[in-house]
Amino acid sequence: MGGFSYSKGAWSLYVLNEIVGDDKFKQIVRAFLAEFDEKPANFKDFQQVAEAVSGRNLSKFFDEWVYGFASSQLLLDKMAITEIVKRY
Repeated sequence: MGGFSYSKGAWSLYVLNEIVGDDKFKQIVRAFLAEFDEKPANFKDFQQVAEAVSGRNLSKFFDEWVYGFASSQLLLDKMAITEIVKRY
């Protein structure tokens, strides 16, 4: 993956923001920080908060962007963000 290994996290958050919209994304971040301010958290915790706040099943997104590597191919193929978002 080379350079993508350093930027995939930022891309993941950008895609999530595009999926749920600006307002819901900000609510997700606020809720996550409030809930895990003083305790450890993992990606499953973030997924649960994101799904609860957005009211959406985001398992396909998390499977491809956080736990798997399908998103790496999307980035390598230079797929448009609008097409990426349609997947979810």
